Amino acid sequence: MKRLIVTMMSFIFLATVMPASVAMAQNDHLSCYKIKDSTKFSALADLSTLVQDPPFPPAAGCKIAGKAKQFCVPVDKNNVQESDAPGPDPNYFIETAGQTLTNDFICYKVKCPKLTAPISDTEVTDQFDTRVLTKFKSSTICTPAVKTCGGSEAPQCNGVCPFGDPCIDMGGTCGCN
Repeated sequence: MKRLIVTMMSFIFLATVMPASVAMAQNDHLSCYKIKDSTKFSALADLSTLVQDPPFPPAAGCKIAGKAKQFCVPVDKNNVQESDAPGPDPNYFIETAGQTLTNDFICYKVKCPKLTAPISDTEVTDQFDTRVLTKFKSSTICTPAVKTCGGSEAPQCNGVCPFGDPCIDMGGTCGCN
């Protein structure tokens, strides 16, 4: 009987704790790297957003010029601890989660005409704190990016392709063919 109770308690623990820890592991952050870009260009674009609260007005005639400044990849962040405290306070961080990201991004400087009306001060919350953001100004645009696949000698597609098959672009992701 004691063994049955221990087994049931173990099962209940795993059934409640494991899904929570698995659910928390999602790529909803971006880690960005400064880069040197060999391509230089100039473009104009109109930018609009779906964000309605506060309204971010469309910006027409924004100039995207120069070279890419950053390359960003989706990451999962965990084991966060307050660095200037003697020990982690489990109540300090606010539980927040975003959508799961799958694309890489390349980021460029952008200059948009001055807005006719300022964007309202906005209260936001992330896992570190709640704060009021002010004085919004466009500065960066990040575009989805797709890494090209492979080279000539059975390139890597999240591992080596079987039987020496080539690694090719399969609709935005690398796959073995």
